[in-house]
Amino acid sequence: MKDKLAIVQNFVIKREERLETFNRVLPIQKKYFGDCNWYVNYNTSENLGKVRETLEENIENLHFNNDLTKDYGKIVQNMIKDVKEDYIFIYPADDCVIKGTVEYLNNLIDEFIHYECELMQMTRIDDVTCYGTDKKFFKNYDTRKFLHLVNSSKWTTQCVSSVSVFEKNFLDEILTFMDDNYYEKNARFHRRTPHSFESFFQRGNGNWSSKKMDELLRDRQFAIPKKGVLRHEEPTKNGSPIKEDLS
Repeated sequence: MKDKLAIVQNFVIKREERLETFNRVLPIQKKYFGDCNWYVNYNTSENLGKVRETLEENIENLHFNNDLTKDYGKIVQNMIKDVKEDYIFIYPADDCVIKGTVEYLNNLIDEFIHYECELMQMTRIDDVTCYGTDKKFFKNYDTRKFLHLVNSSKWTTQCVSSVSVFEKNFLDEILTFMDDNYYEKNARFHRRTPHSFESFFQRGNGNWSSKKMDELLRDRQFAIPKKGVLRHEEPTKNGSPIKEDLS
């Protein structure tokens, strides 16, 4: 995947349990993406030294920033200005690992590029909603060897997930749109969090959430993996995930 795909992350780790998880899962992530460029922004001063040290120990091609701007979309958009690759995987830093083989992931990305896709969601593929494996969704798909192609007008997942592979110019385009139009919507989440991105790009009743968004996202080539490649590794307490305070 070298020279094709860049890893982009913008995150915080304030809880010790999640720091321990980050230290454990990063070497696993390195197995799959160790030859890629990593563009990382750490969006807090808490645990800054520990997080940076772990990244520098594991990631050879690391581009690290500590931009404290409280705007997820603007930070990511500024980061991708430095990305040389044409495709970007926005990958969770501390609660997911890749499952399956390196070969399968390479084939998946190659097929995504071959069919000139602009977005591929990477979560809820074979768990929770099962977008990649539940046959009730297949009527919307053009199934290929490693992924399902789907026109954006029939996009199944009802949002643009922040945990996705993006064609770089498409990501830049939608982040500009979000920045220009965010407060025209009833914003549920502070712009600091990735939830602000997902809550903005929503679908309902077969349409995107505004006429302007529908025009922006009309007739795009999107994709869904045929099988899941991410596994959640969130720390838990009393059976419940330990979430970060993103306020």
